Amino acid sequence: MNARAAAQDKQADRPERRLSELRNALLDAQTRLRREPGFSLAVMFLGMPAAGRSEVINELLEWFDPKYLSVHAFGAPDRDERRRPRMYRYWRSLPARGRIALYFGGWYADYFESAMRGEKAKPRRMQRMAQQIVQLETMLVADRVRVLKVFLSADVKTQRKRLAQQAAQRLTRWRVTPDDLWMVKHSAYVSRVAQRCMDETTHPAARWHVIEGARERERMLEVGQLLRNELDAGFADAERQEALQWPQEQPEAAPATPESAPS
Repeated sequence: MNARAAAQDKQADRPERRLSELRNALLDAQTRLRREPGFSLAVMFLGMPAAGRSEVINELLEWFDPKYLSVHAFGAPDRDERRRPRMYRYWRSLPARGRIALYFGGWYADYFESAMRGEKAKPRRMQRMAQQIVQLETMLVADRVRVLKVFLSADVKTQRKRLAQQAAQRLTRWRVTPDDLWMVKHSAYVSRVAQRCMDETTHPAARWHVIEGARERERMLEVGQLLRNELDAGFADAERQEALQWPQEQPEAAPATPESAPS
């Protein structure tokens, strides 16, 4: 093997090595989180059709210990949920301290559902929904539920190609839904809605992170690094909170002896 081929093999192996290191680091962080349950983590995954949300979440299920990881996807609210506040069903799904939860859309599903129904003519309603989301996330972070938000992007050509591939395979054609086809057909409008949503709901407590979904390994590297950074920040914040709550006791002064007592 010549030097050029060896260099190419080494270059190709580098992302795989980084993925392996990330996977081990995240599993260690999850174990530490179970041992030191000072916070929990809720991860929102949104994205364009065929941008890789399902693939990313499935791979994360392999990376983490699934006993302490939950995945949530929400359809239309049922009769009981319609009688309650809009955020009720999401509130019930929140991870307890020491756990991690992954969401397909999460509490952003209602925002996009309203937009897809043509409520772009009702900007006040959409703005009010965005304000409710920001209020919820700010409250969650204050209560030590960290919120990480990831949007997977893909250009319309990539979307059409992947949906066509999935539709052609017997085992994956069920994944192609009418909503996916509608969103690809109206890709420009969907992109505007997504950008408006991110603009209105990014805030210091929970910012959006946009990742290109076309390249699988690079996509997982970015998602994994975001998770690692968020968990590290959570541990550091929990340590600061603990130090503020339980200040170190100062040693008591020794009682004065008769020789040292003032006359």
